[in-house]
Formats: sequence, C-alpha cells, structure tokens
Amino acid sequence: MRKVEKFISKISEDLKIKPRKIVGDASFRSFYRFNKKGKKFILIFCTKNKKSNLYNYIKINKILIKSGFAAPKLIDEKIKKNYVIVEDLGLKSFKTLLSGKKKLKNYKKIIDLLIKIQNENMLKKAQIPSYSKNFLDNETNIFFDWFLPMNYSNKKAKLIKNKINKEINKLYSKLELKDSVFVHRDFHAENLLVSKNKIGIIDSQDAVKGHKSYDLTSLIDDVRIKSSESLRLNLLNFYIKKNISKKEIKNFKKCYYFFSVQRLLKIIGIFIRLYKRDGKYKYIKYIPNTWKILDEKLKYNYLYELRNILNQYCNKKKRKIKI
Repeated sequence: MRKVEKFISKISEDLKIKPRKIVGDASFRSFYRFNKKGKKFILIFCTKNKKSNLYNYIKINKILIKSGFAAPKLIDEKIKKNYVIVEDLGLKSFKTLLSGKKKLKNYKKIIDLLIKIQNENMLKKAQIPSYSKNFLDNETNIFFDWFLPMNYSNKKAKLIKNKINKEINKLYSKLELKDSVFVHRDFHAENLLVSKNKIGIIDSQDAVKGHKSYDLTSLIDDVRIKSSESLRLNLLNFYIKKNISKKEIKNFKKCYYFFSVQRLLKIIGIFIRLYKRDGKYKYIKYIPNTWKILDEKLKYNYLYELRNILNQYCNKKKRKIKI
C-alpha cells in the first residue's frame, strides 16, 4: 500500500493535481478522483495485469463510445507508468435507483440498454475473444479452488471437483450457443452510472463474444441487491418477450439458468478469495444471498442432477464462512 501511495504522490506532483481515493472494485486497480480546470477526471492506477486492467479497459470503452454508448473517454494514457486518466461520469450508480416504486421501471431501462448493446453491429467493431470452454473452466475453478478446500481434504476436494465438473460439462455440451453477442461479463447496477441522459457503462475490460443470457444473469442475479424471486422472474420474462423468438425460448432458458448457476458459483469463489487472499472482508456478507439465489436457479429441471450433487457436498453447514 505504501508503494502505491508513493506512486500516486509522484504522479500528483507531475500532473499538479490533488487526487482523492475512491472506493474501488474487486480488481487490482486503485481509483482516484480529481478536478482540473473546472473538469472532473478519474485516475486509474494498476501495476498488475495491466493488459486486462488498463489496456483492455481503454479499448472496450472506445468501442462502446464509437457505437453510441456512454463510457469514460480516455484523457491520458500512461500505461508504462501504471495509470490512465479517463473522464468522470459521476458518482451515482443505478444501484441507488433500484429501490422503491420505480425499481421495476429502472430495471427495464437497463434491459433495454442491454438489448441495444447486444446488437450484432457491436461485434463488427469489437475485436474481442469468444467466451470459450476454457473461459468457463477458469471461472468455475475459482469456486473449486477456494470453496472446496474450506471443507475437504485435497484428495476429497479433487474427487468432488471432478464430479461437479463432469455434470457441468454434460450440461454445457447440450446448450446451443451458436449466436454470439457483445458480453460485458460484469453487467450489474454498480457498473452502470446515471450520466446525463444516458446510462454510463464502466468496468468493461473483460468483454467477450458470448451468449446473450450471460449479461442478463449478471443484472438479474446481482447478489449485492436484495430482490424477490418474483421480480427476477418478471425481468427474465420481460427480456424474453422483447428479444427472444418463440422457437428459441426453450434453449434460451436452459442457457440462462446454466450460466446463472455457473456464474454464482464463480462469485462465491471470488468472494472467498477476496477475503482469504486479499483481506477484503466486505464481500463475505453477500455470500448468503448468493447461495439463496443459486438454490432458486437450481430448481430449474434442466439442472436436476447438478442440484443433487451440490446439495450433497455444499450443504448449509459447509456454506458458513468462519471469520
């Protein structure tokens, strides 16, 4: 931390600015807000995985802006010096609007935005990787690597991992995933800002080509927002009615519930990793709600066998995190 502070102090002197640290995300990046000549900016500092955390972030923002969406414009690029500066889209995230009487209305606004982002023209402008089986495996491994060792010996954890993986692979092989769209991969309310007359999109560095259900699960199954099962179902049906043909509905639902469960498992692993490895305690409080939504999704018939396996090896007693 002291090393980072020294870097920021030197950058501040060079740029003649007075940056104020702001709450960051779950990545290795640090964020600082500052004013200069009456305008507001964000300085993003990072020394690890700079290709993903800085270079790709700039690249995807440019694609979004070129396609008519609101994303932070690049002001200054100094990746060799571990930072970039982008415009400040403001403080207010859509999370603050997803409560009260207008909750459903605002969720629907975001879904309308998502459908526009998924327009096939986006992919013509975006040279980004496809969400492959390798991506899926790497994400699911986060759950195996951080949750299972809390409850089982290495030998037992390996056996359980193989059993769960075998079922996940079987389910994945039966999905029809031929239609690819632009996938943000972290499309939730905290990454969407109220910016003038548009919805500002941030944290887009991990974008890929993938199935249209993936970002929908990120939004609907946001574990940091308390919402009801009926609301989640309402939003799913709203999206289907607007963007899925009748002949596609069955496969789309299979994909939606599969990616929802797979993503929620990954999130549990990430939150445990943030706590155990990085000392970030605040994410632990979201794990019970993550399991709650996961159990809800596992009720879908297509996931029957996976539900049985997870209930056997990840029961309520084993889900508790000892702090």
